[in-house]
Amino acid sequence: MPGFGRFQVDHAARRVLRDGVPLALRDTAFEVLLALLERPGRIVGKRALCERAWPELADAENNLQVEISALRKQLGAGLIVTVPGRGYQWAGVDEAGAPAVDIATAEALLGAGRLLTITGEACVGKTQLADALAQRAAQAVTAVLTDVLTDAEDTTDAVWQAIAHALQMPGRPGIAALVAMLNRRRGLLVLDGCDSALPAVADVAGVLLTRCPAWALIATSSEILRLPGERVMRLAAPASALDPAARQQARRLSLTRHVARLPAGERALFAALATLPQPFGLNDVAMPLEACELIETLARLVDKSLVQIVSGEPPGYRLSDAARCVAQDIA
Repeated sequence: MPGFGRFQVDHAARRVLRDGVPLALRDTAFEVLLALLERPGRIVGKRALCERAWPELADAENNLQVEISALRKQLGAGLIVTVPGRGYQWAGVDEAGAPAVDIATAEALLGAGRLLTITGEACVGKTQLADALAQRAAQAVTAVLTDVLTDAEDTTDAVWQAIAHALQMPGRPGIAALVAMLNRRRGLLVLDGCDSALPAVADVAGVLLTRCPAWALIATSSEILRLPGERVMRLAAPASALDPAARQQARRLSLTRHVARLPAGERALFAALATLPQPFGLNDVAMPLEACELIETLARLVDKSLVQIVSGEPPGYRLSDAARCVAQDIA
């Protein structure tokens, strides 16, 4: 029986099982899940999902939100990614699995498309995994964006120039010259440290995917780029007992910068999670939010690598030690 992690999908009986036990899902939720599973790593539009699950209804977007929330409650929020204004995406990885990095898994995800985003909070091994993949590629170029983008007035141009520097091109070449240089060969381009200018990186990556077909891309970031065909590998934070003090401090500094960019609603929920027992469930969150809004906001925090999913029945959530410290600072 096909499945993912601890879940099995029984197509004949139209049900999903967790460790052999059927989940309480409606037929429409099952159809939504199938539509996402059939396109791992791809963005599936809301209209397509509505037509799949409710072909007889002209407007079923409210129904869709309810079923997405139900799926996230049963499976865990991190497996279904919200792409604002476009739809939803199956992340393509097992959020309940062990945090160990499997290079073969990353290579399989990259082989299924041309863009792999390695995501997770600071200091969990995103760069190390990207480096390992680059070392195994026939030809690879790494553009480090962490420091380049900090003070740039034009972040899109800064991304292009970081790529030019990685290619050892002199001066300040334009986009056409950069694309021409890349198209003279083929290989793997790593964009490492995308957090400070995610929209600019997404714009550049979109151009590269369109105009440089012989190149595959890896991005490392606490969030996904939300581009068509993007595959996602989410790394979990290791236990604090395995963390040297310096790494823990670096993680806190990075998380503080990340949280400062959150919208007000996400920031408020993140701060509220600091006071909860770890791990926690949806019923532990005491905020004046409707259930659907709470699940959706929590899912966005999972998307941004600020909250982790914990396996269980039902699935729970937790903050890493570093994330909890940052949440306490702003509470």
